[in-house]
Amino acid sequence: MQRNTNMINKIYILRRLLKYASPVISIFEKKKIMAYSAKKAAYEPVFIIGTPRSGSTILFQVLTNYLDVSYITNLVNLAKKNPFFGFYLNEKINKNEPHNTFNSSFGKTDSQNFNAPNEGLFWYKWLKKGEYYSDENSLNKSQKKEFRDTIYAIINKYHKPFLIKNLSFSVRIKLLHNIFPNAKYIYIKREQAFIAQSIIMAKRKLNIPDDAIWSVKPENFAEFEKAGLIKQVVNQVVSIENQINTDKKLIDKSNFLEINYSDLCNNTNNTVTLIKDFINAEKITTTKKIKNLNIRDKIKIEKKSFTEIENEINKINYNNEQ
Repeated sequence: MQRNTNMINKIYILRRLLKYASPVISIFEKKKIMAYSAKKAAYEPVFIIGTPRSGSTILFQVLTNYLDVSYITNLVNLAKKNPFFGFYLNEKINKNEPHNTFNSSFGKTDSQNFNAPNEGLFWYKWLKKGEYYSDENSLNKSQKKEFRDTIYAIINKYHKPFLIKNLSFSVRIKLLHNIFPNAKYIYIKREQAFIAQSIIMAKRKLNIPDDAIWSVKPENFAEFEKAGLIKQVVNQVVSIENQINTDKKLIDKSNFLEINYSDLCNNTNNTVTLIKDFINAEKITTTKKIKNLNIRDKIKIEKKSFTEIENEINKINYNNEQ
């Protein structure tokens, strides 16, 4: 409890300092971004995509702990108005040490150490908070340039793959492809029934009303938002996956990697090695074999409700095939 209180106090103080210093930091940051983004990109950004509760957070935590990559930390996230400076500050304070953090609260890691991976808030310099689906026309030319330059400046400054996990990008692939045509994508897949079960459990714990969609909303969410809890959640999962499967056709096959949640859990070391090669990371940061996560999907809600989930999935997938 004392540790969490101290962490919260440190975060509060640092956030306030960075907020009020932002106008001054921006003057120097813009010059650095301009200089570094003008160089040829050392790497392309890497986006982790998938549905909510598909295992994306634990994947993000594992990869950022064991691969030599850049990523948004809790510390970087405090400098949301000045992300380039945030990475500079992170390097000085965290010194690229492994975060050794594998806990989260529904994708949130804010209560963990400063070096723990974070989904990031600085995206909302360009994107509208609360809105999800975006295409190539969602940002103007100036916004796209600022977005692109900031990401490439960070990549070129630290000369590492930049691993990004914010699931809102799962329904923004058209926009990302327009800005970063050579970006790489890691799509984590999990059995749809267990994803739906996990979303329902999250909604119950967070007291989200049944007729309100939690987390990422696909483009067609209005069609099923009020359809009842199970139909809503299943449609959310299937619609996001359908959107990804449609949009991935824009991407060169060599830049798109699908992995299964079960493989991540039961063959963790092999999965990390596979992704290391895919994103061209220079090394794995441990000489020891990475232990398996050994997480098993189990039915955790009423059997009747789980059967309803399976039936609804089968019905929707059958109709989609017709």
